Amino acid sequence: MIDDERAEGGAGVAGGPPASAPSGELAGICRRVVLWYAAVAATWIVASDLAVSMVRNEDVEQQALDVVKGLVFVLVTAAVLWVVLRRLTRSYDKHFAREVTAQRDFYQSILSTSTDLVLIFGADGLIRYANRALVEILGWDHDAVIGRRGRDFLHPDDVNPASSFRANLELGGSNRRTFRMAHRDGTYRTLEMAMSSIPLGDGTEGAVIVARDVTERARGEQQLRAALAEDVTGLPNLRMFVAEMERLAEVTAVGLDAVVLLVDIDRFGDINALHGRVGGDAVLLELSRRMEAALPEAIGLWRHGADEILAVLLEDPAQTAAESGVGLARLIERVQHEAAAPIAIDDSDRRLSVSVSVGLARLPVDCGVPEDSLSSQMLRTAEEALVEAKQHPDRSAVRVQGDAGAGSERALVIEQLHRAVERGELVVHFQPKVRLADLCVVGAEALVRWQHPDRGLLLPDEFLRAVDEANLTAAMTRSVLQNALAQVPGWLGAAGCAADFEVSVNISLDDLRRRRFVDDVFDALHESGVEARHLCLELTEQTMLADALGASTVVAELRRAGIRVAIDDFGTGYSSLEHIRIFEVDELKIDKGFVQQIGRSRTDEAIVDSILAIAGRLGVKVTAEGIETSEALEYLRQRGCHDGQGFLFSAAVPVEEFAPGRSWATLP
Repeated sequence: MIDDERAEGGAGVAGGPPASAPSGELAGICRRVVLWYAAVAATWIVASDLAVSMVRNEDVEQQALDVVKGLVFVLVTAAVLWVVLRRLTRSYDKHFAREVTAQRDFYQSILSTSTDLVLIFGADGLIRYANRALVEILGWDHDAVIGRRGRDFLHPDDVNPASSFRANLELGGSNRRTFRMAHRDGTYRTLEMAMSSIPLGDGTEGAVIVARDVTERARGEQQLRAALAEDVTGLPNLRMFVAEMERLAEVTAVGLDAVVLLVDIDRFGDINALHGRVGGDAVLLELSRRMEAALPEAIGLWRHGADEILAVLLEDPAQTAAESGVGLARLIERVQHEAAAPIAIDDSDRRLSVSVSVGLARLPVDCGVPEDSLSSQMLRTAEEALVEAKQHPDRSAVRVQGDAGAGSERALVIEQLHRAVERGELVVHFQPKVRLADLCVVGAEALVRWQHPDRGLLLPDEFLRAVDEANLTAAMTRSVLQNALAQVPGWLGAAGCAADFEVSVNISLDDLRRRRFVDDVFDALHESGVEARHLCLELTEQTMLADALGASTVVAELRRAGIRVAIDDFGTGYSSLEHIRIFEVDELKIDKGFVQQIGRSRTDEAIVDSILAIAGRLGVKVTAEGIETSEALEYLRQRGCHDGQGFLFSAAVPVEEFAPGRSWATLP
């Protein structure tokens, strides 16, 4: 309990000035009044006496006597005035002190008997006062909290939200929030807090928080959430999502954006059909667990429909568009990366690999919008993004609400791309593939570039999404195949060119799903006159796993014709020995992310070693991408890696700069 003396002291901090303050101020005023009176009266009397004496021609002694008499009169009247004013001041002081004491006792009695916790903070953020409810609610005594920061008693997960509480209030947001504070017994109590500014006795501005214990209510809400949660995943459903978003719209005014992810399991109906409801439930449960692990910053996850999971994160809109775009892309990559790992569907050794489509929406949390519309805006924008994602090879799409120029800019890029195909602006550059044993060029990877008439040479990341939206994937793949294969006869005839020289072309999920794709490959080979063994088609792990049945069929047909097939970016999609056996590929290309960490990360080196060991046992060729240092080159050579690519040798160059017979044997 807080003793009365300390409680009264706390009340003094809260606002009322101490009883002695008016006495000092009034005494000063009285002194100034008396001094001004004495000065003015003395000046007047002296001046008037001297003037009268001169008129009467009085002698000097008489003049001095008159002045002295006047000054004595001034002193006597000033003394009388001082005595009268002091008596009035003391009378006022006594009345003021009684009023202050009465008001202080009145407010102190309210604070002492209140069942709500009252905390007063100084401008330095330290607790200056706490009422008796502190003991009843949190079990702490007065000495345990005075002079400490409020965050010292907060639950660790509530520290960051609490830091924006004051800023939120200053920007016009709600002054009510719910936080968890530590009880003396080691548990936490849920408190609903209301905060406001308050002037302190020392002239600074502090804050007062009135908190009510709502632990039981929060426990009831948690039980309700559990009752409304889905049976399989344990995630709350859309009713809880709507309620949570209403609360978010109510309390958020700091200027945040909501990032909404809607994750859909591709071909979930096929999973249920092949593995039964138990298998489908296992996939849903495991995916929900992985999303919780992959998105620790999410403010919540919810079940949406039969095979979709909804996640919401908050983001600072102050970051640049480029920063935001990179962050959103990494967010999608993180979710797809987690989902791609094989999932055990029962107690046996059977494992299933799934792919997901991710629709991502970014929209402002506007507290001025009716509360019930925030959830509907989030769902509508995320669902639109998910529909768009299912049309893209990488199974993802981003919608940014409020970006008025995005649609028109995208439409302009699509229009320019159509003209680019017609004008031949899509060009092919070639990056050498080097045999690490003797550092000779044994192949080339064909990489598309856009020679934009205004913006110069554009890399694929800047226009591939627009290619998908413009339905130009097939045309671009045909163009790259034809241009790449057209160079091979000349390279094979060059001095020093390897007899097994091959050109590699990347293909996408859209290509695999096109009925004419295999025919396009055969037509390009026929037109160029190049043997099939000089062509290698590269597919990413994600592409192959996204449509395992269709991909394996196409891969088998291509390999029967003598065309080589490689898995690109190997190691990023949790491929297993079973996948390599099913697809029967000829080559694994280690993802550059692992290669670039050689010499810096033992974990990445272990992954590289494992891939080389797997490939060695299966008799599969290995190419390391992203070789940029001599250290990485030497590491790979010592472990028997066959080929390599990277800036250590050469970036992708135009066809006229490519030399198939070149050797980098002089490298250290």
